[in-house]
Amino acid sequence: TIDGSSGELTGETAGKVTVTATAKDDTSKTDTAEITVKKKVVSPDSINIDGGDFSLNVGGDKTMSATVLPDGANQEVEWSSGNSSIVRIDGNKAIAVSKGNTTITATSKANSSISASCNVEVIDNTQYSITLPSSLNIPLNSTGVTLTATPTPDNAEIIWEASPSGIVTITGSGKTVTIKPTTNAKVNNTVTISAKIKDHEDKSASCT
Repeated sequence: TIDGSSGELTGETAGKVTVTATAKDDTSKTDTAEITVKKKVVSPDSINIDGGDFSLNVGGDKTMSATVLPDGANQEVEWSSGNSSIVRIDGNKAIAVSKGNTTITATSKANSSISASCNVEVIDNTQYSITLPSSLNIPLNSTGVTLTATPTPDNAEIIWEASPSGIVTITGSGKTVTIKPTTNAKVNNTVTISAKIKDHEDKSASCT
């Protein structure tokens, strides 16, 4: 806006405007000027993470949001995780990876010294289990017999073991492995093959 008598200009919104001055005693005499009004820069001084602390189940996710103060400050923030093996960040989404506790931080893109953090607890409510056939016959001169475990969830990582050691070898990984007798194996040897879910070793199955 402009005060017609004093010529004082007041910026209202960002943009460009042409101002014309006309002589009072001779309206044929004018002059113009282009005025650029720049958007007022408001520096951020604090950040509030919307919702504060929260918890997720393994595999769950949450879309993060934050409010940068004061009003008018650039609202853009960058998200980061204190431990990406527990919670990883994808843009503004927090994705629970494994059980544990960590923090998520929002940092102002306009001023990296301004940030805020919240605590995240990742809970593992997954129901784990694993099964194997009750028995497995391995011919003494066999080149190997496959053995398949059935875990829940299907993508669970499996640890395979043989007891006593030295009678068979276990090759491969995942749900299906190959059991092969060693040169030390003898007819009627009994071996227990165990399959355990990694990080949940109380969930196991075995066959002989």
